[in-house]
Parts: sequence; structure tokens; C-alpha cells
Amino acid sequence: MLFSRTPLVTVAALAFCLSACSQDLPGTGSSDLVADPDLVDFGYVSALQFSEEVVIEVSNDGGVEVEMQAIRISDESDDAFNLQLVPAQLPLTLGPGASETISVYFAPPSSDMFLGWVEIVTSDSDLLIPLGGCSTGPDCVVEFEDPPGDDDDAADDDDDDSVGGTPDINVNPGSVSFGNIPQNQAAVGDVVVISNTGDGPLDVDSVTLTSSTGDEGYFSVAGFSGGTLQPGGAPINLNVTFDPFNVPEGLRSAEITIESNDPDEGSITIPISATVTEDCVGCPPILDVVGAVPLDLLLAQITYVQVGTGNVSVDIANVGEGSLQVEPITEGGKLCPDFTPISYVSGAPSSLAPGESATLTFSVGQAGMDVINLGSGDSFTVGTIAADFQSVLDWGVENCGFSLPF
Repeated sequence: MLFSRTPLVTVAALAFCLSACSQDLPGTGSSDLVADPDLVDFGYVSALQFSEEVVIEVSNDGGVEVEMQAIRISDESDDAFNLQLVPAQLPLTLGPGASETISVYFAPPSSDMFLGWVEIVTSDSDLLIPLGGCSTGPDCVVEFEDPPGDDDDAADDDDDDSVGGTPDINVNPGSVSFGNIPQNQAAVGDVVVISNTGDGPLDVDSVTLTSSTGDEGYFSVAGFSGGTLQPGGAPINLNVTFDPFNVPEGLRSAEITIESNDPDEGSITIPISATVTEDCVGCPPILDVVGAVPLDLLLAQITYVQVGTGNVSVDIANVGEGSLQVEPITEGGKLCPDFTPISYVSGAPSSLAPGESATLTFSVGQAGMDVINLGSGDSFTVGTIAADFQSVLDWGVENCGFSLPF
């Protein structure tokens, strides 16, 4: 790695309990979904660096089952907090006495104080776990606030005001096509995002998968089966998967139907499809870095993408016919091994199927460039230097000890 992780400040032992920490769900007993710790104070972490991840144990201390429908960050702080470890499949049912482990880390994008919440959506109400961190100085102290809806009286008032509000469902993308998929390829996936852009609560009654051609068994949808999305709240992800193993060749199609209380779009249908082809033997993946240019530096030819400083995004795609291994991602290499202003933050899937793409986020602390290595053995260079031969070469000679072959 190109940087040292900043040590995590010990989680503050604060007496802080939210009304959402304990919930009653329908059943013969009562449920009690709790988190340990129930508040995470990351303390000081310098800007553009990373804390160690904090592990949170979510337990059902009650007597009836609890369905965890979604886990997300409700963040007022420009993506300063990120989930690291979450269950592989949602919804997830926690029986009485059962627990599940999640983890979160803090990566402040600038010098400031940051607040957020881990929000665990259940079949009845949400569990909120406050998060805080600061990057203004080693002695900075996080000043926590109650999450929205924590005050009982305020919550009652909000409920009264929201009766006249109108929910507005937004679904993106409106269709999913996996393209041509060989029978021997690994399962491919995509994400459909559901959000509420209205000013009233959006009640999603059901998310169902059907097919008029009998193909629904070849696809799967996970991550959310229904619940309430508050106005301005975090969106919900539907994880859509297609597994071509033992699927007959030809076009396979199905539909996701979302039923909600949206007055204009009470029922939304999302077509999904994949065309299964014969086995592909020796089909190579091909990495495409959007916006990158090839540069021949005499020492080596590189694929170079120019960015700014701060948190930046780089889009990659697999335009080949085989699966492209993305993780693990490492930085550095022979180009400039001792200069490390750029570090990977998030966004990498384990692999990209043919035709799939992903957006990778990098933290760029200062002017410079760095090599990004993928698990497939492919690499590309990210830098703030102008994307032309002479500029990159001049910077490399000055800062990385490039030696010219003449």
C-alpha cells in the first residue's frame, strides 16, 4: 500500500441510546434489535486518510424473528463513512438470540467534522447507529447530534406533517440487460436503485420477480423486499443476478415488479434479460479505462488517466469476452515506487463480467501519479499531470528518477 492507515481513536464510551435501538415487532413475544457498540466515535483521522474499520455486532435480544431488509449509510458528510462488511444476502432473518456482524470505516475527504448513521432497515422500523469523526486537528472532539426522528414529540409532529406529503418513486436503471453470456461464465450481477424523491413517505409493498416465458428461475433479486423510504432518505439497492450455468441457449427474460403507494406510479415493471451463448473457451477479458490515453514513455507504454485532487472517480469496463478479475487493487509499481500521492478508496467489485463496468474512487492528496494494479494483472496509471508524453516524462524524471535511454 502507498500509505499508512491512521490509528483508530478508541470508540468513546458515551451514554447514548436511541429510541430506535429497541423495537417491538408483531408476534407472540417482543424483538429487541441492538447494536454493540451503539455509537461509533472515530475521533481524529487526518483528511484523505483511513481509519481502521470498526466491527459492530447487531443482535436480536427479543423473542421473535426480525427481518433485516437493508443496511446503508445515512450520511450528512459527503461519503466520509463507508460500510466495509455486510451480509452477502439481504433480506436476512435474525432469530431470537441470533446476531450478525457488520463493519464501517471513516475516510474524511477534507478537514472538517463529520456525522452520519448506519441505518438498518427492518420489517417494522429502523435501527440507527450514530457515526462521528473529525479531521480538523489531533485534539478535535466530535459533537454528536440525535439522528432524524429520535425525538418522540418531533417524530409525532413529522408524522402529522407527512400525511399531506406525496411520495415519488424513482427507479434507476429502468431496465437491465446482461447482453451475451456464455454458458460457462460465472454469474453476473447489476444493481437497481430505488429512491424516494417526493415529500411524503414511500411505502414499497412488494418486490416480485416474474416471467411470462418461465425464465424467472434463472434470475434472482435480493437486497430489499419492501418497506418505507422516508423523504430525502438514503436509497435502497436491489441486487439483480443472472447465472447462466445449465441455462438453455437463447434469450432469457423476466420482470421485476415494484408495488408502492406512489400515486402516479403505483406499479413499476423493470425488464431484465440475458442472451445465453455456447461455452466460450479461452475468451480473454479486456480492460477499458474510460477517458484514459496510451502514452509511450520510452521506458514502457502506459494507459494514463488524468484526474484532479481530492476524491476522484475512474470508470473501468470489461470489453472482452471473459471475466476480468478486479480485486485485489494495489498501488505502486516500477513507474514511481517511492512516490505515493494516490490511494484506492472504494468501488471495486471482485470481478467484471463481459460488458460490465464499475466506478473506482481514489484519494489524490497532491500532484503526482501512481500505478493502479488489478487482480487480473492489468494496470493503468492515475495522475494529475497533463496527459501528454512530455509532461508525464518530465515529471517522472524530476520526481521518480526516470532515466532516459540516450
